[in-house]
Amino acid sequence: MKAYSVALLFLVLSSPGFSQGCTSGDCKNGYGVYTWSDGEKFEGDWKNGKQDGKGTYFYSNGSKYIGGWKNGKKEGEGVFIKLNGNKYEGIWEQGKRVVKTNTLYKDWLLGTWEGKGYQLNGDTWKTILHYNSKDDIKINYPDFPCNGYWYFDKENSHQIFFKEKITVGQNNCVVGVDILIEKVSENIMGVYFFSDKKQIASANLVREK
Repeated sequence: MKAYSVALLFLVLSSPGFSQGCTSGDCKNGYGVYTWSDGEKFEGDWKNGKQDGKGTYFYSNGSKYIGGWKNGKKEGEGVFIKLNGNKYEGIWEQGKRVVKTNTLYKDWLLGTWEGKGYQLNGDTWKTILHYNSKDDIKINYPDFPCNGYWYFDKENSHQIFFKEKITVGQNNCVVGVDILIEKVSENIMGVYFFSDKKQIASANLVREK
């Protein structure tokens, strides 16, 4: 037994490994890189010694997670990528993927869209949407006039929800509006506008280019 214990101790001491700790930056309150003894690594934002903000976690099996973190757990929009390249995009809460985001990244959303909006009282107005990427969505209402941008909120299998931020002409448009998009075809989308969870308008947009 003693000989076995000595041999085992020698094997552990001689086996290659990784030193654990913060290898660069600030791993308490800032941006830093932390490596664990098994080779797993996190590069990103830290708060009170835990992953919090944006960052990438590299697993020892070759997989990685890129996205949001809160209090040491996956939180917000992110993607888990396996070693074989398979991607699992979604919205994460408390370390678990609660919403699968598949439609958000499809090419049909990209481009310039124009159409007519309809208020519940029958008034109409022009709408121009520039969807350059999921992080660059500009909206313009030239008839009011006002403009701003959309940012992603959530989605399900056939609907995508955004929040609208009016940056110019706030006095001319309703602010704090929630947006729902439904795909009609590759070149047509339905848009629904909500304020305080009540629908206030809708629009049909057609791809221009």
